[in-house]
Amino acid sequence: MKNTIPCENIVEWLMLATKDLCESAKLRVSTEIEAHYKESVDAHVAEGVSEEESRKIALAELGDPKVAGKRFQNEHLTVNEVKKLKSALDSARKPLSIVERVFPLLWLALIAAWFSTLDQFILGIIFYLSWSILVRWISKGLVLWLRPQRAIGWLFATETFSLGVSTAILICTFSSFAKPPPTMPGTVIWICISLTLLTSVHSYRIWKKFQRERAHGNDPVAT
Repeated sequence: MKNTIPCENIVEWLMLATKDLCESAKLRVSTEIEAHYKESVDAHVAEGVSEEESRKIALAELGDPKVAGKRFQNEHLTVNEVKKLKSALDSARKPLSIVERVFPLLWLALIAAWFSTLDQFILGIIFYLSWSILVRWISKGLVLWLRPQRAIGWLFATETFSLGVSTAILICTFSSFAKPPPTMPGTVIWICISLTLLTSVHSYRIWKKFQRERAHGNDPVAT
C-alpha cells in the first residue's frame, strides 16, 4: 500500500503510527517495524538499488501510518485504555464514604421499603442506590484480596454485569411515569442484555491486550 501521508523517514512514520499506544507497546512495535524496515532496505540494496531509493521504497511498503496505527491500536494497549485500567483500580481503592460504610442499614431500608406501600419510583431509587453500593463493596474487596493484575479482570466483569442490572433498575423505575405502564418486560430484558454484551466485548478486548502486555513482561498499571 502506498504511503498516503508524506513521511521523510522511518522515525516520522513510527511517530504517527504509534502515537496512541502505551509506552511499552510503542517501544515493542517500533523495534519490530524498524527491524522489518532495515531488512527491506537491505534487500533492495542487494538488488542494486541505491540506498537512498531503497529507503524510500521500504518506507512506502510500510503503507499509510494512520492505517497501520489503527491496526496497532486493535492489537495493543493504547494510552486511553491504560488510563481506563488505572481508573478502575484507583476508583476501587478509594476509601468508602460514610454512606457506603452503613451499607447494611441501607439494605435493611430496602427490605422494609419492599414490603411497604412506597411508590414504585421511590422504591426503584432506593434499590438503585443499594445496588450501586453493593457493587462498590465488591470492587473494594477485589482490590484488597487480589493482586492488581488479577483484580482488573474481575473489576471489568463486575462493572459490565452492574451496568446491565443498573440499566434494568432505572428503566423499571422511570417506567412508573408511563401511562399506561409498559406491558413488555421482554423489551427491557433485551435492552439490558444488548448493553451488557456490548460492554463485555469492549472490556474483554482491553483485558486481552493487557494480558498480552503482561506476557511481554510489562505492567501498564504499575504505579
